[in-house]
Amino acid sequence: MDITTGTRYSPNYTSRLNPIAPFKVYTPNGVLSVEEVDYRKTGPKFIKQITEFFCENFSKDTNDPGWLQYNDFTKKEKKRFIDNFKTYYDYSINDKGNQHLTLLVARDSQKNIQGACLSFGCVDVPRAKYNTLYIDSLAVNKKFRGCNLAKIMLEKSIEASKYIFTDIFLTGEKVADGFYKKLGFRDLNPENPSELKVINYVAKQRQDYPKYTSFLTRVIQEKKPRWYDICAQSKKLQN
Repeated sequence: MDITTGTRYSPNYTSRLNPIAPFKVYTPNGVLSVEEVDYRKTGPKFIKQITEFFCENFSKDTNDPGWLQYNDFTKKEKKRFIDNFKTYYDYSINDKGNQHLTLLVARDSQKNIQGACLSFGCVDVPRAKYNTLYIDSLAVNKKFRGCNLAKIMLEKSIEASKYIFTDIFLTGEKVADGFYKKLGFRDLNPENPSELKVINYVAKQRQDYPKYTSFLTRVIQEKKPRWYDICAQSKKLQN
């Protein structure tokens, strides 16, 4: 597998974060063109495409019954399910209040989405939005796995954020623990009082934790205070 990096976007293009230079990933199954989404053009058609892509992948790589049931849905049931998720992705991607957002999309020669990585400032934990990069969604179609595409997109997103955020947080499927831990992530530690407060706070919002989901973190800036120590000071995390 080879990667080539193109030139940066035109100065006329304004990213929410910093434009990530388009690049190509050469795989045994063809060349993939990866670029940051132009947020001025994320209309209903694209939102539907990216939602379907994530839902199809999440339902295949899990042991969570909540996601596994998607595979047995009728066409009508899938449409209803996707429509609900479309609202989430539409809001997240087009939320101009979250300036530090990056959405990388990998397309094949037919312009079909084969991989995507969505990240932004963590909004689900008080005081985390401006110090913690949240990896919201990361997926690659089965045909293009084993080519490090997920790793490349993730690391590109982190690299673009390294002067903005001090840490990374994600809520990942347990079946993907090995992938993330090879990249330097670790579980939030319940024996650390600050981390326990974050765990308890986020767990209230997640019915899939801890049986199917892991809470993982990774340091970006070693010399800065850790995000969970800052968040633990919020009154919302005291209970």
